[in-house]
Amino acid sequence: MSRSRTTRTCSSPPSRRRSPSTARSGSLLATEPARDPEALVREAVRANVRVSVNQLRHGSEILEHLIDHDGLVVVGAEYDLGTGVVAFL
Repeated sequence: MSRSRTTRTCSSPPSRRRSPSTARSGSLLATEPARDPEALVREAVRANVRVSVNQLRHGSEILEHLIDHDGLVVVGAEYDLGTGVVAFL
């Protein structure tokens, strides 16, 4: 899997760069994927999908109502541009 990467430098302490959701779930940099850059990217993408799905499910009264009463289902997935494969999470 080939992905372009952009490297940025941030002068603020790591604790200030984390979003509230990252602070709750722990840092990916403190896990085994931190030693493998490809695995780190893969896990970061999946974490982003999970956070986005949660925000969609609970960030709107309208969507919450549709989920609770009308059968709307919000699911997360990752699309691989190289292969065209969709992996549902």
